[in-house]
Amino acid sequence: MKILDAVSRAIMKLIEIACILFSLAMAVVITLQIAMRLMGSPLLWSEEIARIMMVWMVFLGAAYLYNLTSNGHIKVDLLHQLLPKTAMSVVAVFSNIIVFAVVAALIYYGFKLCAGSSRQLTTTALHIPFAYIYLAIPVSAAFMLFFSIRNLAYWVQKRMSAAGNAS
Repeated sequence: MKILDAVSRAIMKLIEIACILFSLAMAVVITLQIAMRLMGSPLLWSEEIARIMMVWMVFLGAAYLYNLTSNGHIKVDLLHQLLPKTAMSVVAVFSNIIVFAVVAALIYYGFKLCAGSSRQLTTTALHIPFAYIYLAIPVSAAFMLFFSIRNLAYWVQKRMSAAGNAS
């Protein structure tokens, strides 16, 4: 578990730094775009690069929020309030398995989308292949998959230690 924790902390730090850098770069690019437009010489590439950074920041941010101990995503917690603690443990594992399946599908179809778009589509101003933009989907989903596996490993370890203490 120490290895999983170390890898998880490293991934979280990487995502955090990337999101901060994307935010700062977007602010600079958009400010530059506004200033240049006011001077009568708009930049053709600024909107495009800001959009690409925003896409990456959103997908990486989704992975970051998924891994927070309080799970930063919005959720309906009605079942959490109504069910007993043991039943909630089962619901939490079932929920984690569903997330596992969804992010596995995102990885598969995300890479498929990247492969399909790499040959033909590029952005208008910068001629960046859309595959680099679409790559945000499977990369962030891979991070979520890792966090999901780690969560299931913790659940299994907790169950095994509880079973060991009961005997």
